[in-house]
Amino acid sequence: MVRLRVLSALLLLMPALAPAQETVTIPSVVPYADGVGTVDLRKECDWNRQISDYIVKYSKRAVASAENLSTVQGPVLWLTVTEVHAAGGGNFSGPKWGAVTGELKKGGQIVGSFVDMRQVFQSGLSFTACGVLGHVSKAIGKDVAKWLENPTMDAKLGNAR
Repeated sequence: MVRLRVLSALLLLMPALAPAQETVTIPSVVPYADGVGTVDLRKECDWNRQISDYIVKYSKRAVASAENLSTVQGPVLWLTVTEVHAAGGGNFSGPKWGAVTGELKKGGQIVGSFVDMRQVFQSGLSFTACGVLGHVSKAIGKDVAKWLENPTMDAKLGNAR
């Protein structure tokens, strides 16, 4: 009986004894790499902001910040949109896709990295390219949030596998 009580007490304390995962700061808007995306797409679609929103929504660790990430203390996930294709016309103009790279840095050292690509052919009732890219951003956000649970080097996420 005493052993059972001790074991029960230890099991209750386990979450408190486990090391807490550090908060990871991400950009509030994922920047585009040079030459990626048309001027119209960059101006009209906010899918790259939505990527950050979805990472925060689905991750237990991520917080978005609009400040200069090089001044942030603690782990930082540097993200870049490296590819986007979104012809106008929503579902009617063919597939839309986007790709994002990420480097998780802690103390100036890269401790994790990934390439994530998601492609959407049909997305319900999205009649605009920006609407379809919203579905792409949600998928990428979920992928990155899951990767943050156990970051690895050179991971291939989503359709990048």
